[in-house]
Amino acid sequence: MTERSYATILFNDGSRLSLEFMKQADNVSSGSLLRKAMESPTITFEGDGDLYMIPTTSIKYIQIHPVPESLPPGVIQGATIDLMN
Repeated sequence: MTERSYATILFNDGSRLSLEFMKQADNVSSGSLLRKAMESPTITFEGDGDLYMIPTTSIKYIQIHPVPESLPPGVIQGATIDLMN
């Protein structure tokens, strides 16, 4: 069975974008992909035959499920989340 991941991007204007995607390349750690995405001025992904480039300045936060197997240094783990407006 192919492992699926999910991400929800919440934008500064309150809109949301939900993604479903397959586990990414085994030869690159998910932590390094996450770190690269966090340092980039855009979040870029391909979906349904289109390329999307979203400026990180328009993003409030991104929720990813399940948690990637490896995380960049400094990520707080085991937190309980209470999303207040």
